[in-house]
Amino acid sequence: MEAERSRIAALNRFSRLFASKAQLANLEAATTKATRVLEVLAQHQDALAEMIEFTPNTVAEQKALLKQMRLEKKELQADKKERAADMKAIRQGHREAAADAGQFLGGIIYDRKLAASTRRALRTSREAQLGPHEGAQAATDRQIRTVERRILWLERFGLDDSG
Repeated sequence: MEAERSRIAALNRFSRLFASKAQLANLEAATTKATRVLEVLAQHQDALAEMIEFTPNTVAEQKALLKQMRLEKKELQADKKERAADMKAIRQGHREAAADAGQFLGGIIYDRKLAASTRRALRTSREAQLGPHEGAQAATDRQIRTVERRILWLERFGLDDSG
């Protein structure tokens, strides 16, 4: 990669005027590929640094980290349960409203076209209300999986009491 960069740097303005388009295209493609490889390596380096930082050095540190992760998992599960209850309430409310759709004058008169229109509006409203909750629910699920992976990572270390 450094060789490719030095070749590009060597092509000064005057040389670039006379270089073929194919040569310049090859150099640009090689540079782009090398840049992508560097980005992937940087991501892997960050992930490795995070795992090293999260590695316990003593049994006490391992226990403390495990306790912290388990507490975080419980909090996330409680948040997930609360959000599920909110979503259930939204669905229940719309279900009850859909059951009464198309009825007016105390349920004496029923209009199926009005009922269909009302149900469509209710479905749209329900989806609009549930959308943010579903996105947050998926994010919470991802966070729980991440915490579970970290717990498994911490449990791998069979540290002895001597430190």
